[in-house]
Amino acid sequence: MSVTLQRPEVGMEAPDFSLPDVYGKRWSWSQFRGKRVLLYMWASW
Repeated sequence: MSVTLQRPEVGMEAPDFSLPDVYGKRWSWSQFRGKRVLLYMWASW
């Protein structure tokens, strides 16, 4: 699988991606089009 990354610029649409939640259900960024989304980032270094 080949992935082409593009550097995002201000005002650009976010690229689509999908990740599993804690229950294993996959969520896609495109599922939330037109909705408000809060992204909560957490890390334990």
